[in-house]
Amino acid sequence: MTRPGDFLEVLNNPKATPLQIDDRGGALLLHLIVHIFFADQTLHERELELISRLVGESGDELRKRITELGGIEMSFAKLAEVFPERQDRLDIITLAEHAWWADNQLEAGEMDVADKLADVLDIHQR
Repeated sequence: MTRPGDFLEVLNNPKATPLQIDDRGGALLLHLIVHIFFADQTLHERELELISRLVGESGDELRKRITELGGIEMSFAKLAEVFPERQDRLDIITLAEHAWWADNQLEAGEMDVADKLADVLDIHQR
């Protein structure tokens, strides 16, 4: 199963191979990233570049795929179900931070996602 750490490896290592997202966990993580991107109702070029780096695709087909995914409601409960381990959940927060800051702006809608993630994943400052 594709784990949050796999996403982070690609984002943190320019030489990493893009992900082959063909499982439920990877699909949910990709959906989370897209959900964050569309929290401000706009897909910015830097956000598109982040997704492109993760999946190794680019261009109009990728934009279309992301836009379609952005129109589907995100299930935070399923994300928590698939990733019950604390380290995965911490990695999900780190992955979300990459998405929140991809366009160098933190919008109110993105903060709502942050609050929801912290609650559903039961990740709070200790």
